[in-house]
Amino acid sequence: MKKLHLFSFAALFAATMGIFFVACQKDEVPTTKANALPSTPLKSVVIENNILKFSSKEDFNDVIKTLQEDKKELENFEKQFDGFVSARQAFDKVDEEALIKSGGSIEPYKHVAAIVTVKGDKHLDPVVDSKYLAILVNNEGLIQIKNTVYKFTRNFVYEFDVDLMPQYENSKNDMDRMQGAKKNPITRSSDVKSERWDLAQCDNYYDSQRRKVSTEIENNSYVLIFEAKARVINRKKGSFGLWYRRYTDGIKLNGSFTVTYVEHPNTTGTVIKPFTDHSSWQAEIHVAVGWGLFGAITNVTGTATGEADPEEPSNQGWLGCTVTK
Repeated sequence: MKKLHLFSFAALFAATMGIFFVACQKDEVPTTKANALPSTPLKSVVIENNILKFSSKEDFNDVIKTLQEDKKELENFEKQFDGFVSARQAFDKVDEEALIKSGGSIEPYKHVAAIVTVKGDKHLDPVVDSKYLAILVNNEGLIQIKNTVYKFTRNFVYEFDVDLMPQYENSKNDMDRMQGAKKNPITRSSDVKSERWDLAQCDNYYDSQRRKVSTEIENNSYVLIFEAKARVINRKKGSFGLWYRRYTDGIKLNGSFTVTYVEHPNTTGTVIKPFTDHSSWQAEIHVAVGWGLFGAITNVTGTATGEADPEEPSNQGWLGCTVTK
């Protein structure tokens, strides 16, 4: 078991901590030691058997807020933990080549990847498609808060007492068989229609309909958090008729949305979030607004414009579209 003590953001600017952090980066000190992180005040995170464990829901919520507010923390979070493989890291390895090796079967990757149909197109998408949860959930979809373990699948979150982990090992490929596990729906998709819930989306197809840039605004509840998000994704159609995410020479997203939310017990409010982000050599940019551990987003309105500069063919230039919800 390993415990990391997370210090305040202000400590990063203290001379001693600044020198320590630079030295650790330069010398690549193994993560078996406690390292200072550039984050807001957090209590502790513990890792055991490749599962991140939080002592309270408040600590978990603090980590989510840190990932939202600190882009560097977001990019490097998993590196703090020896042996930890996040859902994000695992999904990044499931590409067209991996599917070819499996003969088109998603079965070897079902804990991290799913085939999702949107407007007739079959996308290879992550099982955990929350930008922040995908960093904290491991490559089997597991995370622990206090004595409760949460198992994420594409459409459900199962929760059970940590003492039931032996039963989980026997049921993880069919969670409905596990006795003592509570099954919670993720408010995002419909099993019947195989279409995502409350999704506004536009697509710009090019290269004889085999490539596209998609912009989306979506309202999701993942049981542990609820989230409004906008994202732009660059994709290429490949083997087995699937649309795979493709890296680009550049990708950007800008716009604004207004989110009305209610949070247990009696907190309501509205957030107006303008956003702009850009990167190189990314397949997706994703921005989100989320609050707390209990509640719901009651309404999302806004406009988002997503564009990508595909790496091939190079003469296409910037392509994208604007979606309004």
